[in-house]
Amino acid sequence: AEKDGHRCFDPCLWIDPLGRLWFTWAIAPNDGVYGTICDDPDADELEWSEPFFIAHSIMMNKPTVLSNGDWAFPVTVWDFNLVPHVTAAELDPGYAPGTFMYVTRDCGKTFEKMGFSAIEKRGFDEHMFLEMNDGSINVYVRTEYGIGTAKSLDGGKTWDKGEDTGWGGPDTRFHIRRLASGRILLINHYEYTGRNNLTAMLSEDEGKTFPYRLLLDGRDVVSYPDATTDDNGRIYITYDRDRGCDCKSLEEAMTHHREILTASITEQDIINGKIIEKDSYLGHIASKLTRYDGKDLYNN
Repeated sequence: AEKDGHRCFDPCLWIDPLGRLWFTWAIAPNDGVYGTICDDPDADELEWSEPFFIAHSIMMNKPTVLSNGDWAFPVTVWDFNLVPHVTAAELDPGYAPGTFMYVTRDCGKTFEKMGFSAIEKRGFDEHMFLEMNDGSINVYVRTEYGIGTAKSLDGGKTWDKGEDTGWGGPDTRFHIRRLASGRILLINHYEYTGRNNLTAMLSEDEGKTFPYRLLLDGRDVVSYPDATTDDNGRIYITYDRDRGCDCKSLEEAMTHHREILTASITEQDIINGKIIEKDSYLGHIASKLTRYDGKDLYNN
């Protein structure tokens, strides 16, 4: 949405440990991350809190709940070469590009800015945190060569210089999280030629190897995966196909698929490399651009 020269973009949904639904988004110019919370996301009519400020500047992925109770928010300040409408002088003192961690220790009432990593060849970071079995925290960042990573040994205050994970990827968003089983789930492009072959992978050795793989969608221009799990460990995945995001008109946009797709899988599906569970599925279309015929969708 745009109003008075401002733009709202990059929304994210997250269910916190209290069962509340968070809706976060960014506003430009003078980039800032804002949020609102719904205490009862299963209600017939959702009621939202007043919007509140979280941090400068962009957050595109879900927070990570750490073992000490902190909620780690993956906020990034992009390089000013990428967002020329933002200058340091317009924002807080000390505002500078970096892959930051912000934490809340009081369930979202206040936020503390921690340290940041500056992995080489990062761009639109779209980073995520992962707490390792040894208590360290890894951050994974979108880079020109795929996915970079850096490590913190002090809860996010300081980070090492980082390195290439070796996982590859066509410089686009990925998803990583630890499952209740202890395995690490990575959704990335595998044996790809561009943004194709979106694949769910499992690691049992803290991300050193991912021997289990399930192809989610082998088509071109599939990207931006996100995922969550339910109490039974079932994995729910969303991603997009052929966004056509540079279109300048509706007519041009209609030449693209512009789909949001979903998948529902289990760890056993991934381990077997194919769907084996009866309730699992791949490639269901949740949303697709169509021409509006003017009818009231609810009272026609």
